[in-house]
Amino acid sequence: TEALAVSPKRKKGSAGWASTPDADLISKIEQVAVALSTSHFEALGYEVKSVEVDCLGWDLEASRKGEVLYLEVKGHIGDVVKFELTPNEYAKLKSHASKYRVCVVLSALDQPILSIFHPKKVEDFWTLAEDAGLVVKLQELVAARAVETL
Repeated sequence: TEALAVSPKRKKGSAGWASTPDADLISKIEQVAVALSTSHFEALGYEVKSVEVDCLGWDLEASRKGEVLYLEVKGHIGDVVKFELTPNEYAKLKSHASKYRVCVVLSALDQPILSIFHPKKVEDFWTLAEDAGLVVKLQELVAARAVETL
């Protein structure tokens, strides 16, 4: 589960500003996003269980009559679809595309709106498409982390 909520805080001994997540706010956003995603799939007749602690590459599993869906849940306080997938989540999205769904909850702490996206490979890149017609392109990134060594 990922929630986007960032508040600027000044780091000691730093000339610049860093964005530091507000843990309580993120927790509230995640709770709303998971609860809304769970209730949506339960209303469709699925049995939903949390697998967040298992680090499978998705947060929830929804099963109904032998069908299993892997649900990755993303929550946001804003109203724009914007999130990141971890390397594990992205790998599982690609390897389980027919079963994988990304549940995005916008305006999570105001008037939550749930959108469900299905992965699809288009030419050489992946997209996420919502039944209502919204399509977002996934941009692959290569990253590095710098750590001072003594």
